[in-house]
Amino acid sequence: MVACPFEIPTYEYHKALTPRVRKCTLCHPRISRGLLPGCVDSCPTEALLFGKRTDLLKIARERIGEKPDVYIDHIYGEKEMGGTSWLYLAGTSFSKIGLNENLGTKPAIEYTAGTLSAVPIIVGLWPVFLTGAYAMNKRREKIAISEQEAAVTASIEATNETAAEKLDIALKKAERLKKKEIDNAVKKALAEVQQPDDEKTE
Repeated sequence: MVACPFEIPTYEYHKALTPRVRKCTLCHPRISRGLLPGCVDSCPTEALLFGKRTDLLKIARERIGEKPDVYIDHIYGEKEMGGTSWLYLAGTSFSKIGLNENLGTKPAIEYTAGTLSAVPIIVGLWPVFLTGAYAMNKRREKIAISEQEAAVTASIEATNETAAEKLDIALKKAERLKKKEIDNAVKKALAEVQQPDDEKTE
């Protein structure tokens, strides 16, 4: 609706719950059977004609030439927006009958060609970008997991080293205590052996 320079597609507001946006299809089913569009076939004043564009332009120029006092010398749609499928003749300014006269002769496709040409590039690059982002996330996760594993391994190793040091200290301490006890026992035994016999009997 917004893109159409002629403001033709509009909502079917009489269908409040299921409005559609449509425009004339020139009764394609009728044309495919060799019939005229419904509006052309049923127009009582024969104001509408249907045919090849070149033939219609020729008829329009003939009408303007035959009745210059009835028609203004302009075929609306011949050059507007690069030329349209609908052509109009009128006896007054086309803006007075609701047609936009400020469209220019540049085809609509030229206004969007630059933007639309970028669409295939964007569509092509988008999967590459998403794949790259996915790969980076996976790599980041893998690095995080490997760093976590390395940290756990280092922590275990540090704990084992600390435990080994403590065990070594404890063993040395126990060995010193045992040696001291043995030394004391030996001293006591020697002292008892060296005592005189009379002292022992007393």
